[in-house]
Amino acid sequence: MVKNLMTTLEWRDSKDAYKPIKRPLLDFLRETQHRIVEPSYRNIESLYRQLSVQQMSVFVQKEAVDQLIHHLSVDPYNETGGVLVGHGYWCPERRIHYTEIVGSIPASHTIGNRVHFQFTPECWQGILRIQKQDFSNTTIVGWYHSHPGHGIFLSATDLNTQRLSFKQIWQIAVVYDSLRPDIGFFYGADGQRISPIYLQEISTNFSKQNSSMVSVPQSLDNSTPETNRQQEATGQIQPVQHNENYSGIDEVNTELSSNNDRINLLTALNNFFTGFKEIFVALITLFKALAKVIISLAIVIWKMIIELIKLPIKLFRIFFDFSSNTSNRR
Repeated sequence: MVKNLMTTLEWRDSKDAYKPIKRPLLDFLRETQHRIVEPSYRNIESLYRQLSVQQMSVFVQKEAVDQLIHHLSVDPYNETGGVLVGHGYWCPERRIHYTEIVGSIPASHTIGNRVHFQFTPECWQGILRIQKQDFSNTTIVGWYHSHPGHGIFLSATDLNTQRLSFKQIWQIAVVYDSLRPDIGFFYGADGQRISPIYLQEISTNFSKQNSSMVSVPQSLDNSTPETNRQQEATGQIQPVQHNENYSGIDEVNTELSSNNDRINLLTALNNFFTGFKEIFVALITLFKALAKVIISLAIVIWKMIIELIKLPIKLFRIFFDFSSNTSNRR
């Protein structure tokens, strides 16, 4: 499985990079208690004790998941994706992280097929426009994509994307199998699986967000320098230059294509060496089996040779004994 994603969009740690909001987990749980979908989670004290021993938790508005599922189900046989927006939090009392996903924004200009898809600079222009319009007080907290019939996991290239672009512990990857269907959440640079806690919607303008998120217009985003600085702070969209004439788009396309070619080559080499290793192991197993058969045959043949060597001696002894018996009788 090959995926060409946001591999040139590396996270950049700096004083301007987005930092999780310091907020006690218990305060967050008390505020969202009435919005928790699963009734068994509404005992806040019990839920707090459960989450306090985990290094990471994720809360997601159910409408955000419904929206991304709708997006990935429009063309269920080809891979596509988008980004997740919300807030990252740090609980100083328990020294743990947690993330709230409040929305999902589809990337409408992806290039892909059954086993591959690629974000383009046009994707980011549409994503930033929708984020500014409908989720202005959020940051990009992760990404999502489909696995048509492939199951729920992060491939080697998915993990490479996670490490390069979403390596912080509070950043999330969502995988949805559009043919089964099934969904999975992962977090951090290593893409560890995590079970989300679903929240009900609090916004009253979700229908407006739905209408704007289903189809991203082709027009370019007229973002301001302030918007650019805000998005650069997320550390996830460095190659996309938002200026008046967008003169950097061709260069970004070239970079993405070149980097994707390198990933394809590395993936092909990895698959080749993995296959070669499997063949080598199979050959060694075969040689061992053949060696055992040959040794067994050699032992049998050697025993037969020994018996053949002993046969004349046995015949001579029989003849000698017969002659002796005959002479004694005379």
